[in-house]
Amino acid sequence: SETEVVLPSLLVRSSIGCACLRILVPPHARLGRPLEMNVVLENRGTSSLELALNVVPSDSFLFSGYRHVQVRLQPQSKTRVPLLLIPILVGQLTLPLVQIRWQNGQTETMQQSLATRVFVMPPPHT
Repeated sequence: SETEVVLPSLLVRSSIGCACLRILVPPHARLGRPLEMNVVLENRGTSSLELALNVVPSDSFLFSGYRHVQVRLQPQSKTRVPLLLIPILVGQLTLPLVQIRWQNGQTETMQQSLATRVFVMPPPHT
């Protein structure tokens, strides 16, 4: 005798979009001197991603350049977006937050950088 068991259907999803965000910055800076903050964006998914990068304003830094950037990443690739900051306060400061958004199928996904700190020293005495 045979028994037939009907199993539920299996839904297989591929990773349509999976982005990674890293911030690279020196551990210290000087008041009023340009500081380059590099944002590394990585597409770990299986299809191209159109990423929108947004830099959140900060009371501790002036920002030079575009606050909103559109980046297209091929699957399994990464790119570096350099951002120029000028510290206007001294001490242990939190860098401006960076947000990225992308479409993941029908939903929009957002990721934000962790609060990263840098020590800003006063200008050298002359």
